[in-house]
Amino acid sequence: MTDRPEKQIRELLGRERRNRLEALLHDIEDGGTDVSAQLIVAWGRPFEEIVKKADDLDADLIVLGTSGRAADLERALFGSTAEKVLRSTSRPVLCVPAD
Repeated sequence: MTDRPEKQIRELLGRERRNRLEALLHDIEDGGTDVSAQLIVAWGRPFEEIVKKADDLDADLIVLGTSGRAADLERALFGSTAEKVLRSTSRPVLCVPAD
């Protein structure tokens, strides 16, 4: 167990995630593609945050990976994030397998 307060842990994890995502965006930009991407790190229930951000940005398409970190039992009981997004939005959703 750590003595760090929750706010510090979130800030640390947020920085780590932001750094990884910035590296990925840099690779996309260096690839010469016409893809527009914006880095967003949010806290909350993943599917709710994804749908909310897509609505806020008036996104044309939501693209999701289908292999997440959810345990098999959790996925069986509650469904995957991708499935929840599909059920929660009227926007087009493209699900891409990780493999």
